[in-house]
Amino acid sequence: MKLITFLLLSSLLVKSTLMGATVWQLPPPTLEDLSKVPMNLARNYLGADASTPGGAGGVSPASGVGLLVADDQAGGSDLSAESKTVVLSLSDATLINRVSFFSFTAGGTADVAYALVPGDEKQGKWQTIQRGVGFKPNSAFALDFTAADARYVRMTFNTSTAGAISAMLISGTPKVSQFQLPTPAVGIDLRQNTGSASTQQTSGAVPTVDYDFASLDANAYVLFLGGGDPTEAIRVVDQDTATACSLNPKAGENLIVVDFRRPVNYYRISIILSGPGGKLDIFSLSGLPNDIAKEGTKDPLQVTWPEDYFKNATPLTSVDLKPSENRIVLNTGPNNARFILIHWTPPPGATESLNFNELSVIGKVPASDFQDFRMPAVEFSEVSPPPPPATPPPDLPNIPPTSP
Repeated sequence: MKLITFLLLSSLLVKSTLMGATVWQLPPPTLEDLSKVPMNLARNYLGADASTPGGAGGVSPASGVGLLVADDQAGGSDLSAESKTVVLSLSDATLINRVSFFSFTAGGTADVAYALVPGDEKQGKWQTIQRGVGFKPNSAFALDFTAADARYVRMTFNTSTAGAISAMLISGTPKVSQFQLPTPAVGIDLRQNTGSASTQQTSGAVPTVDYDFASLDANAYVLFLGGGDPTEAIRVVDQDTATACSLNPKAGENLIVVDFRRPVNYYRISIILSGPGGKLDIFSLSGLPNDIAKEGTKDPLQVTWPEDYFKNATPLTSVDLKPSENRIVLNTGPNNARFILIHWTPPPGATESLNFNELSVIGKVPASDFQDFRMPAVEFSEVSPPPPPATPPPDLPNIPPTSP
C-alpha cells in the first residue's frame, strides 16, 4: 500500500513539474479602463516641442533637446553642471497635474513653472509650481500638483552633476482613450527600403516619427505576467518611468509578454529597470505556445506556462544584467513581431525584486498618420491658482548607468 501511494505521489509530482509554472493572463484594457489613464502629452507626434531660450543653452546640441519629447526612451538630452532652462510646449492648452522624467546620470534640483502664454516671469506670465525639487542620477523624477491650465512648462535645471535625462512626461486631464489612432499604426517596413533607421526620413523621402508600439495609446498591453502583481502590469506600457512593475525572484517563472495586437515593424527595443542583476532573455515573436491563452477572458486568470518553453525557444538576444544596470538599448535592425517576451532569470540566492519601469519598442511611422491629432477640448478657469507644494520625488536607489 505504501509503495502504491508513493508511486501515485511521484506520478503527480512529475506531471506537475512537466506542466510548468503558473503565470497571469491579463485581458486587454477596455475603453473605460483607458479613459482613466492619463496620456503623456509631451510627445512630438502630438505636437509637443522642447526648446531652450536663446539657443541650445545647457542642452548638448549633439544629444538634441527635441529627444525629450521623442517616443524613444533611449534618447536623452545632456545637462551641463550649471543652471539651464528647457521650455516644453504642448500643441494646445489643457489641464496638467504631473511632470516626470528619468535621470540617467544628471543630479541637482529643478524649478518647475507653467504658462498659458510663453513669457518672462517678470511680466507675470509664468506661475511657479515648485522650486528646488531634487533629482538624482539613475532615478525617476516625479512631481504631482493641483491641476493647472497650461500650454507651456518651464524647467530650470540647477545641475550639480552633469549628465543625461530622458523620458519626459507631462500629463493631466486628457486620457489615453482620446489619443488612440482610428487605425493602429504598424510602422514602415524598413526591410523593404535602404533608408537608415536612425534618420527621420526613409529612402522614399517620407517624413517619419519614431513611435513606441509598446504603449497604451498604440493599443499594446501586457498579455502575460509571471512573478508579478497583475495590477502593476500596466506600468510596463504607461510611458511613465516613475512607475514600475516588480518581479519576484522567488516566483516559478518571471516573464512579461507584451501584445501589440497586430504585427508591427520596429528597429529598436529599450528597457528601463533596476534590480539585483541576473539574465534577461528577449524574444521577438509572431505567435505564442499553443493552447496557453484562454479566449474571451475579462478578468486576470492563472494559466500554466509550458515547462520546457525556454529550453527550446531562441531569444532575439540575451543580456547578462549587472546589479548596477538600469538601461538596456537594443538596436535590433528591421524586425517584425506581434509579441515581445521578456524572461528574467534571477541570480542565485536573489531576494531583491526586479523593478521594470518601462519598455519601448520603436518603429518608423509616417508623420501624416498623426496630422489630424488635436488636443481634446477641456473646460478650465481663466486663471489657474498657484498649485500647492508638490509631492517629493520617489527615493530610488542610486545605480550607475549602462551606456547604450
